[in-house]
Amino acid sequence: MGWIKRLHEDKTAGGKRMKKDFGVTLIAWSFNDSSGFGAARYAGNLLKELKSMGKKTREIDCGGYPSVPWDPSWRFTGYFNLRVLSRIPATPIYHFTMDRASYSIPVLRRLYGVKSVVSILDTEYSNPGEKGSHLLRSGCLKKAITDADLLIATSSSIRHDLVERLGADPARVREIPLSIGGWIAPAKKTHEVFTVGYLGRFEHHNNVEFLVRAFAALKRKTRAKIRLVLCGTGPELDGCKKLAIALGIKDVEFRGFIRGDMVSDEYNSFDVFVFPSIVEGFGLPAIEAQCCGLPVIVMAKAHIPEEVTRYCHKAADEEHAADIIMGICEKGFRMGDEQREYLRRFTTRSVAEQTLKVYEELL
Repeated sequence: MGWIKRLHEDKTAGGKRMKKDFGVTLIAWSFNDSSGFGAARYAGNLLKELKSMGKKTREIDCGGYPSVPWDPSWRFTGYFNLRVLSRIPATPIYHFTMDRASYSIPVLRRLYGVKSVVSILDTEYSNPGEKGSHLLRSGCLKKAITDADLLIATSSSIRHDLVERLGADPARVREIPLSIGGWIAPAKKTHEVFTVGYLGRFEHHNNVEFLVRAFAALKRKTRAKIRLVLCGTGPELDGCKKLAIALGIKDVEFRGFIRGDMVSDEYNSFDVFVFPSIVEGFGLPAIEAQCCGLPVIVMAKAHIPEEVTRYCHKAADEEHAADIIMGICEKGFRMGDEQREYLRRFTTRSVAEQTLKVYEELL
């Protein structure tokens, strides 16, 4: 525990060297930013950027977990916390980029004096496929709220939930958005057919059936050659396929899971992106699509953070969405300079710099 002695020495000397040279341990389910999962992309982007800035970092991921006859949610969380505790602390700050390992925080503080930061990416925890998962995940969130030194809310709506609904101390909550990898960027269009696209999960709250019905309404309004491309997987995928058949939609393609390193190419194969989710803690695909220069349509009554939907078209219903798409098809779209400048706040460098300031608060 030599670093504790060094920490004390640095603080008694004014903390100047520690503020410059401190190290941080990042903890995540995965740092694979090409996995297609938003949490992994967030952690991977942050790790890469901190390293590129010359910061001392180490990482702890889940590393897979043993196959035992327990409920998957309990198995994952229990193993993850033990894995964190089994790695002898080497830095004064631990940043949990997800709350599933937050049960280890009080142990790390008591044994090693570790300061902790927890990023909260979502406050709605439920998974019908895992028995008891809601109870366990809400428990992890509550432990993070109770025990972490500082919390990072990744959107304004998450900050509101943490403070107003879950009782977090507002003085301990910082708001920093998710970041967009540098490979997410506009590219020259090579396709000829106007393409309406979606990329994301097929869960109930993603409401992809809304887009299928909107596209059917669009086809009734115009004879222009337009196609619908849907990317992703999830429990509602089969239902969307059946709905497309029932509505007689022929110009539709289901492309399945898209790897993270192929996401930008996929966005750039679209002419308009529709994000029909009912509720999102952040809504990363909507920002990624904008960073690729696409017009984005969301539902007018959706609970998605304002900072994500600020420059999006808002559709009241399927018919309205169809009208917006038809207008973009006929008139085209050109992103304004104001929107381009605004999107800079979501770059990996901007997010890393804001996160470093949070670490420095703890020293």
